[in-house]
Amino acid sequence: MDIVALMSLGTSVEQEAPRLAPEIGATAYDAALLLRTPMPVPLLRTDDHARAVQLVERLRGRGHDAIACDAATVIGADAMTQIADFRFHSDGLAVASLRGTQDSVAWGEIVALVRATYRARVEYVEKTQKRELTAARAGLVGIQLAKKTVTHSAMKANDVHEQVLYIFRRRGVPLLASQLRMEYGGLGPHLRAVQLENFTTFIQLLRERTPQAAYDDRLLTPRPGRSRAGSTPATAASSPESVDLLAHLIALGFSRSAQPYR
Repeated sequence: MDIVALMSLGTSVEQEAPRLAPEIGATAYDAALLLRTPMPVPLLRTDDHARAVQLVERLRGRGHDAIACDAATVIGADAMTQIADFRFHSDGLAVASLRGTQDSVAWGEIVALVRATYRARVEYVEKTQKRELTAARAGLVGIQLAKKTVTHSAMKANDVHEQVLYIFRRRGVPLLASQLRMEYGGLGPHLRAVQLENFTTFIQLLRERTPQAAYDDRLLTPRPGRSRAGSTPATAASSPESVDLLAHLIALGFSRSAQPYR
């Protein structure tokens, strides 16, 4: 299955929307909403390879930057090397994964660093207890009031945010650094008390050692709108699955290769 994505728009939304709409099976209004979404924007997911190629060619012919990729090459976070601990060495980065495995990558093998925010909506049941007055019979004298503990349950929801960094390399699956799940002892004298500061420092030190690698942080901002390719609602636009795809597209855009990593 192919995914076609728009990386940048070369004309106005008003000019492109009516042209794009029939090509992706949408109304002009929906196409305009897509085009106003921060780039990259997945436009089409199709099993028709020729259709995907033709759409990319048409978009480029109209002055836009568009790419296509095989959906099978998009690696989800669960399949990446998720970093639990790390060490900076003179020749590269050594990591221990959350699964307990060891991995390493030479500095020159890192091609792109994509910083992003995961947003998940966590639902839970909140229970509260209160002492309430209840009516109770008291023999022949009638009714009297008594206190009883009553438990109330209510469904609640919170938005949980976490910063992550995708580390794309020439060979092998990407590495994934997560703000909330990494140990930061590898920072040595740079270690601070605040977790986000440590995560930011980790990225800064990594960038200093990989000047050849492209860096992108546009996925830090929550993304509104709806993805045509994934048919995901606005509330899921920054879910891990959606962000995995967008990070892949950004890395692909930098590499201009059908296989940004493998």
